[in-house]
Amino acid sequence: PQAAPTPAPQAVPPVVSISPKPIDPSLPLASSPAPAANDFLGKLIATFRLEADEHLRSMATGLLALERATTAAERQPLLESVFREAHSLKGAARAVDLMEVEMICQSIEGIFAQLKRGEFPLATEGFDAVHFALDTVEALLSAPHEAHATRVSDAMQRLTTLEQQAHSSPVVSCATPPSVSTPAPQAAP
Repeated sequence: PQAAPTPAPQAVPPVVSISPKPIDPSLPLASSPAPAANDFLGKLIATFRLEADEHLRSMATGLLALERATTAAERQPLLESVFREAHSLKGAARAVDLMEVEMICQSIEGIFAQLKRGEFPLATEGFDAVHFALDTVEALLSAPHEAHATRVSDAMQRLTTLEQQAHSSPVVSCATPPSVSTPAPQAAP
């Protein structure tokens, strides 16, 4: 009997490091798993940080553009973009167990869902609240070992107030600014 032919060796894809930045060991993890799992979580967190920076930049840029937008055609894609970025960052934060980041992003996502539906207009105080929340997320990510409880609490209070505004305001489309009617001039008697 003839021996079966030896199969050709399979090419093994190269191992690619997804951690271009050193991993901050002080970043809290959900648990202390085995070393191999720790390495995986460390790479996941490093990837999350890069992704989070991109999401934060996109949200801040979208928010600034939204403040300058004057037409519904300009506003709608910006509202959608900030909403999607907040949703993506929320999910990524959940994957690495960063509950404060997830909580803030959930609130921003909810606000932008209401804005997309035209439930209330975003006034200056609203823009300030969202900018403060984005700055808070940035602080949480850039200095994870520092205490941020007061800042997180302040950000959530501002966002909650903004969300509650939607429930107390009359429904107006945020895609078009509310019109101010001026009475027609009347003839002098």
